[in-house]
Amino acid sequence: DDHSDHDHGDETTVDEDDHSDHDHAHDSFEWSGIVQPAGQHVVLAASLVDGTYPSAEMIVAALTVSDVSHAALDAAGEEAATLWEAAEHLDGSMMQPGHAYVLDFNQNSWVSTWKINASGASALAIFTQYHPTEFTATDVPHLKLANGAEVEILEAETASTESTDRWGSVILGSFITCLPTLIGILAIIPKLEQVKAFVDAYQGIISSFCSGVLLSAATLFVLPEALLTIGTDRDEVEQAWMWGAGVMGGWLMAVAVAQACNVIAAGMVRNTDEKPETFWGVALPVTLGDMFHNFADGLVIGFAFKSCSTSFAWTLVGASVGHEVPQEIADFVVLIHKAHVKIPHAVAINFLTGLTSVLGAVLAYGVDVDDHLRGAFLAIGGGVYIYVALTEVGPEIREVTTAADMVKRLGAFAVGAVAIGLALLNHEHCDVPGGALDAHAGHDH
Repeated sequence: DDHSDHDHGDETTVDEDDHSDHDHAHDSFEWSGIVQPAGQHVVLAASLVDGTYPSAEMIVAALTVSDVSHAALDAAGEEAATLWEAAEHLDGSMMQPGHAYVLDFNQNSWVSTWKINASGASALAIFTQYHPTEFTATDVPHLKLANGAEVEILEAETASTESTDRWGSVILGSFITCLPTLIGILAIIPKLEQVKAFVDAYQGIISSFCSGVLLSAATLFVLPEALLTIGTDRDEVEQAWMWGAGVMGGWLMAVAVAQACNVIAAGMVRNTDEKPETFWGVALPVTLGDMFHNFADGLVIGFAFKSCSTSFAWTLVGASVGHEVPQEIADFVVLIHKAHVKIPHAVAINFLTGLTSVLGAVLAYGVDVDDHLRGAFLAIGGGVYIYVALTEVGPEIREVTTAADMVKRLGAFAVGAVAIGLALLNHEHCDVPGGALDAHAGHDH
């Protein structure tokens, strides 16, 4: 059992001491809450958390209550604890109030759903055997009305369970993406001329590898999850245009940043009569463009740790590192040899621009936004990835003069794309089962 660290008891009944390590009103369930279903049935959804369900099955009870209050929830909890001992396996998909059911998780799918009949109920108290963090990765269960609208949890009580706070992973993951800007650069300083010669000789192959890494991360991970997340409570037409607008908006925003940097740099050159010690017309586009890309990386990583499995989030960290290592080394060489920035200053500039990844991750993880906005940010981030992969470094793939160059660059692209794509084998969707419930409404699968 994956949850042997706290005893969930027998699969069909729960003894009084099964949850003695939790301090809450009832030992049978770890979460309870009251919702107002507006006369519709309520859909309860569970999803994989880090690739697994908490166990093969879960007990859930639902009872009608007269009002929304903590006292009403406690009173219903006493009745639910009694029902718990007589819980039976659900026959079908519709639960009836006044009963406790043993629900089987769909082990062949990343999402499991059930319905609660709430016809005529002004308020409904729901009780779940496991804490929502174990079957949704959030602090509350995923509940929807029959029409797809979100169900607001009006009164809730939770057991004290192991925290799923991922702040440590967010900070560590985003900081790891900064390390190429410092450790890698410090390592090449003693052999700067040799590194410059290597970069000049293999720039096309390096760019091809980066393009493969980022395009694979965008098309196989970021953009599909953005489409799924945006789809919550929306029909396919609205879902498609919101997703498409986000992707194109991310690409266009990256283009605008690059253009603005070039315009500013050109103005600085025109307004300088004397030959400058540092060519900021070269350094500025490299620095600001890198800062923007790193910030976008951080946003995507932060949202991934917030809403997706840790394996998905760490895959994106790996993708970021995969393109940052060669890109940062190349940028460093440009700052030193073309912009004539002093080595200590170039190291500091690169590291500070890298830290914007941490800033983006902290903002994305710390700010509480709904599924639609989260999906929009993922789509925008995917658009930025596409810009870097195809617009910024992609053109170098086709700049070949020999068959050998063609094979090398296409091979480097394939290696980068496959390396990230292999991680898709163990990929689970981000935690938006509500969107999945409605994304294919009306289709016959």
